[in-house]
Amino acid sequence: MSEGQRLRIGEHVPMLVCADVQASIRFYRDILGFEVADRMDDVGLTGWASLTRTHNRIMLTSASYLKAPEKNADGALDSDVIHYFHCEDVVGIRTHLQNAGVEVSDFYVRFYEKKEIEFRDPDGRLLIFGEDSNEDPTPE
Repeated sequence: MSEGQRLRIGEHVPMLVCADVQASIRFYRDILGFEVADRMDDVGLTGWASLTRTHNRIMLTSASYLKAPEKNADGALDSDVIHYFHCEDVVGIRTHLQNAGVEVSDFYVRFYEKKEIEFRDPDGRLLIFGEDSNEDPTPE
């Protein structure tokens, strides 16, 4: 058995460093429908939390507890990570986000047969929600 076969690696859970964990909890809970599974409000300046929604799980941590990535001139995080969520009813999700005051992109139908929307969380992380689509791709 090779070294790689002996490794027992479990679930991948992104830990998002936040300027204000409490604001991010409200965004992911109240707007995106995550549930708070665990939280420690006294860690760092603004706390730590674990959130779940169906088979998705994320952790939020205070920038004073773990070092945050640097931000670009436009205020977005200097990161090559995009958080992609497979979903159903991307049209309904976009309407929900707009009604909640979230700035969200127009729809994009990609060549890989996904209809997607893009938006940013309170700390500037790019979130993409996409669902299967047989529509013609959006011209680029």
